[in-house]
Amino acid sequence: MCVNCNDNVNSVVIYSPSGSQGPTGATGATGAQGIQGIQGIQGVPGTAATSGSYTPVLSSTGAGAVSSGVVTITGNWILIGNLVHLEITGQFVGSVGLGSGGYSLSLPSGKNSKRETHHTGNYKNGTDNTNRQLKAKLIGGGSGGTSMELFTLNTTTILYTEFTSAAPVAVVAESTFHISLTYEMYN
Repeated sequence: MCVNCNDNVNSVVIYSPSGSQGPTGATGATGAQGIQGIQGIQGVPGTAATSGSYTPVLSSTGAGAVSSGVVTITGNWILIGNLVHLEITGQFVGSVGLGSGGYSLSLPSGKNSKRETHHTGNYKNGTDNTNRQLKAKLIGGGSGGTSMELFTLNTTTILYTEFTSAAPVAVVAESTFHISLTYEMYN
């Protein structure tokens, strides 16, 4: 009880400097799980992949055809929808009968390319083991292309030139090439 106080007197609050923060309290209980979200739209059913192998045919555009047995080539393909993934590996086993013009390779039967596309590969010379870049140009159009033309990078001019038995260097036995590409198939 206040003696000689009147009801109009204001209270006084005294503040003191704050101390250091106390320790963190224990973690509270986990709350209830939220509501399930809306399910997304169902995707289009996938297309089953098919695969196979074939023997690509190496052709020359110049005089003289590529002789049988002068090169060993294997090709493997995977078809997913209308996309064809193709791997081709070849090894020259001789240096006679290689033709005289630019080289081209056949595509798998019934897997024609829809449009012109460009892809890279590798050529390794059997004499000096030098690696050179190959470029495969798929031919498209009309009813679809059935082959690819091969080019090599000319390191002097930095331009692509036809890959032939003489360019970028003379092809010899044990020379190899590899091309990996994906292209859209003509339907």
